Amino acid sequence: MEGYTENGAGTDVADQIGFAGIRRKKKQRRGLSVFQLKVIGAVALVLSAGSTTLVPLIFGSDTSNMTSLTAMVLCEVVSWFAAPIYAWLLVQGFQQTRNRVAYGVQLLCWH
Repeated sequence: MEGYTENGAGTDVADQIGFAGIRRKKKQRRGLSVFQLKVIGAVALVLSAGSTTLVPLIFGSDTSNMTSLTAMVLCEVVSWFAAPIYAWLLVQGFQQTRNRVAYGVQLLCWH
């Protein structure tokens, strides 16, 4: 029993009584975090701007060039994901706030 406390283990009362297995473990969250959703939305918005500015510079702005047109359309389609992501984040923030007036003021001031 001497080695049990010397190594630092068993100094907690729950460990000594035998209730160490009852402790609550943090629930692992599945899915994407808010930060990851914001990054995905930002990338989608950058692709929207890039479809009209960078893609014509890279592939050429000739309207008969199907590679350029396909890249532009694909970038635009990917950018459509930004609106629902940001709308969902806005609704979640509104539902989880305690002071809705302050949340509205914060939204107006930041944007």
